[in-house]
Amino acid sequence: MELKVLASDKITAYHNYVSLHERLFECADLDDCFSVAKNLLKNYRQNREIFSEFAYYQEHGCILGKHPVFAERKKLDSYRKLGIYQLTLKKRNLEHAIWRIRAELKRGDKPHLDAQREQRLAGKLRELAAVTEIINTSEKK
Repeated sequence: MELKVLASDKITAYHNYVSLHERLFECADLDDCFSVAKNLLKNYRQNREIFSEFAYYQEHGCILGKHPVFAERKKLDSYRKLGIYQLTLKKRNLEHAIWRIRAELKRGDKPHLDAQREQRLAGKLRELAAVTEIINTSEKK
C-alpha cells in the first residue's frame, strides 16, 4: 500500500518539478524567484527520496523504509490499538503540537527550518485527521 502512495507522490513531485523548472526562467522579481526555487527544491528532494526507496526495492526485493510514509503508517496502526481515552488525549496533544508548529512558522525567526516545520505540520495534520476518524468510528460502535 505504501508503495502505491510513493508511486503517486513520485509522479506528482516529478510533474511539479518540471512545471516549476519552466517557471524558474519566467520569474519577474526576486520574491517570485525565491518561492519558485524553494518549491522546486522541495519537489526535487521528495522525488529523490522516493527514488531511493524504489531503487532499494528493485535491488533487494524488500522495502528500505526510510521514507516518512512508513513511520506514519506504523503510528496509525498503533493508534488503532488504543482506547478512546488515550485517543482523546492523543488528539489534544496533536492539536497543541499543530498550534505550536504554526506559531513557529508565523514567527519566522528561523527561515532555514521552515521546510522541515511545514513537513512536520503536514504530518501532524494527517495524524490528527486519522485519530479523529478512529474516534468517530469508535463512537459509532
